[in-house]
Amino acid sequence: MRQLLARHRALLLLIAVAASAQLAASAFHRDPIASDTESYVTPARNLAAGRGFLGMEPPSFSVADDPRYPRSMGPETFRTPGYPLFLACVFSLGGGIAAIILIQRLLTIGIAAAVYCFARSATGSDRIAVTAGLICACFPPLATAADLVLTETLFTCFLLAAVMAAEAALRRSSVRFAALAGVASACTLLIRPIALFFSVPMAAVFLIRRRPRIVLATVYLAAFSVLPTAWMIRNRSVSGVATVSTSANVNSLFQWGAGIAVTEHASHWYRLTAMQRESGVRAPLHRIRASLLAQAFDLARRDGFDLRALNATRQSRYLARIASQRIRSHPMALIELMFSAIVEMHVIEPALIATSFGIDSRVAMMLIPTALAALGFTLTGLYILWKRTRNLALVLAATIVYFTVTSAIPEPDIRFDAVFAPEYSVALAAGLVYVWSPSRERANRDGMRGPS
Repeated sequence: MRQLLARHRALLLLIAVAASAQLAASAFHRDPIASDTESYVTPARNLAAGRGFLGMEPPSFSVADDPRYPRSMGPETFRTPGYPLFLACVFSLGGGIAAIILIQRLLTIGIAAAVYCFARSATGSDRIAVTAGLICACFPPLATAADLVLTETLFTCFLLAAVMAAEAALRRSSVRFAALAGVASACTLLIRPIALFFSVPMAAVFLIRRRPRIVLATVYLAAFSVLPTAWMIRNRSVSGVATVSTSANVNSLFQWGAGIAVTEHASHWYRLTAMQRESGVRAPLHRIRASLLAQAFDLARRDGFDLRALNATRQSRYLARIASQRIRSHPMALIELMFSAIVEMHVIEPALIATSFGIDSRVAMMLIPTALAALGFTLTGLYILWKRTRNLALVLAATIVYFTVTSAIPEPDIRFDAVFAPEYSVALAAGLVYVWSPSRERANRDGMRGPS
């Protein structure tokens, strides 16, 4: 027993730190119910009661309760089933919101421990492993996400599993791990539709790095496709349209379509800094959505349909057409707004999250240089990993870049950073270890294993 404790002392210490961080976060009592929590809880309670996967369509937050767009209970097509299934299991066992938060806190502690094990296995460095685990254990967006009845914590677990399996498949040329990575990636998609195209960069990594390239990429894609295909068949049977989720169509109009509509006559500099302005795009977004919805009604009317008479899936296709017209007409506005959103996610929001823990907002803004430094260390870490363990560098970079770009919407939220917190922590730890090393030789000896 003593030998076991000595062998895993660092891991046990890390778990203790992660647990302490969760206890410290729990001292700040935040409301676990967010604006879109209802859209997960409603189908979960229907599942737990045996009524099937039913929900309110469309979600109220997406259309601001417009009376022309009435809500009704029906087959859920906006939310994918992953998180509601998790909630339904808790509800079926007699648990409530408090039990969900407790489980998510325990999962967050497990994520920090898994990051330590992953970094140690992938880099061969105890220093990077411990540093990465500590960063992940104390990562504020991850702690904040665990407090909310939302998808981020569960999503992060499966995304980390997919990344770990993909790295193992690349390092070992393992078909088995490639298949496991595909299944885990599919689970992330069924938790949050934002992962719809995550298989593209991951398959590209398999094709770039290892032989048998085609075999590994094919196995990964085949394993990935099974669960989403089954869900698309279900949606076709209940709505007449084979789709994973209607959320992409709804969000494309009420986020990007609205953002472009608000700023289409603004200067390039305004759009590049839109989210950082006190009079930015957030407030006008809610006002412009009504006119965009009216355009969708007009488009459906020209096709001979009343938008209110269509089911939610077919309604969302008209929303997507209006959004597509806006985006195609103003591609530069999309790029500039996305840049502003990325700055908000990686620089401004990480500093302002300190206000959730009782720190004055003016003091919190002084943490912006720290956020910039962390971003610089992360980029340095990815570069060093590319020199030493390219498989790991590619998988981490693909994950961080993909979820940064797809989360960069006109209404960014710090909890979006939580989903790639483990990968960010490993890259940041590699950069810190490299910079702290007094010489390149020591960094190469103690920091990482040789090229892969």
